[in-house]
Amino acid sequence: MPKIAMLHSEWNGCAHWRMFEPARFINKLKGWEVINFPKTKQLSGDIEYYTDKCKDADLIVSMRVDNIKSLQMLIVLRHLTKVPLVFETDDDFHNVDPMNISSRHWKKGGEPYTSATLQLNESDLLQFSTMPLKRTFGYKTGKPTFIMPNLIDVNKCATYRVENDEDTIRIGWAGSATHYQDLKLIVPAIERILEEYKHVRFVSMGMKCDYMFDKDKKMKPQFEFIEGTDFRGWNKLIGKSKIDIAIAPLDDIKFNTCKSNCRYLEWSAMKIPGIYTDVYPYSKTITHRKNGFKIPMMSWNGKASNGTIEAWYNNLKALVLSKDLRDEVGNNAYNNVNENYSLQKDISKWTDNYKSMLELNLPLNDIAEAEAALAYEGINSGA
Repeated sequence: MPKIAMLHSEWNGCAHWRMFEPARFINKLKGWEVINFPKTKQLSGDIEYYTDKCKDADLIVSMRVDNIKSLQMLIVLRHLTKVPLVFETDDDFHNVDPMNISSRHWKKGGEPYTSATLQLNESDLLQFSTMPLKRTFGYKTGKPTFIMPNLIDVNKCATYRVENDEDTIRIGWAGSATHYQDLKLIVPAIERILEEYKHVRFVSMGMKCDYMFDKDKKMKPQFEFIEGTDFRGWNKLIGKSKIDIAIAPLDDIKFNTCKSNCRYLEWSAMKIPGIYTDVYPYSKTITHRKNGFKIPMMSWNGKASNGTIEAWYNNLKALVLSKDLRDEVGNNAYNNVNENYSLQKDISKWTDNYKSMLELNLPLNDIAEAEAALAYEGINSGA
């Protein structure tokens, strides 16, 4: 029976998509076992705890770390258990956009950047959510690399949606301040829609952004902010927001092309039609005007081109004016996710890759740095 240890280095949405949810469904399969770890165990504490939990595992999968202490923990764990170590990341931490608020955290030469890069180099196998991430990291290292697509619990999400029962059309955007620049690009298109259609509301979830719009505050009643929540309540929050049209703009830069299609999966699992930027996370998922809308993002110096703004305006307008179109695209989006990105139906895309990893019979040479890491002061003290 294959046994996989999945180590989370964060307690957030990324861990939800890349660790917790896949583990929950793999554990339901006959002949499979995933070793889970509680919230407090984020690669810290006593090495004996992790060694005992992982000693009988066939693979140790670890999220990208951002500190030397966690890296040392992994190196020692790999050394003591002789179990292949799999590196997991859902972001291109080597190319974080300077306009992104997390760019300081991931600056080249800093502890997070260095720790994650060393982990990448010391791991035996690599797994990523998309082909661009495989190209960015896998081809550079020459290590066996596998694509594990993001999947969603369609059955659960489908029960969360609350229909809009008001005489309004609600356009929804969900995200954190890391996507401030992406949303800012299409502000003129949204303002134009709100100005022309007074029954339209713009709803932001996670980041308050009305200050980006409507400098004279004439459209203030058309804005609504919904406070964010952690990953455990995120899909419920989206469902009860009564959104009619979802948007997910992204600047067309390398960092964003390595993103995944999580936003599309979340909205589509609830039959909410959406407009997305035509970059990799969405270009390979969406058929334009069938199960979503995708618009090329032409921008320069933080401003979208007039053609891009016009395209966003025209597609928003089409959805605002036609309930039939919203229903058709929303239903098609749901079918797309249910058939291709469902944890219920597609978890084999993960287990088949894990089987392939195990069939490689990798030679497990000891990591040279392991003895030095084992002697690191404090590694067994929980410091």
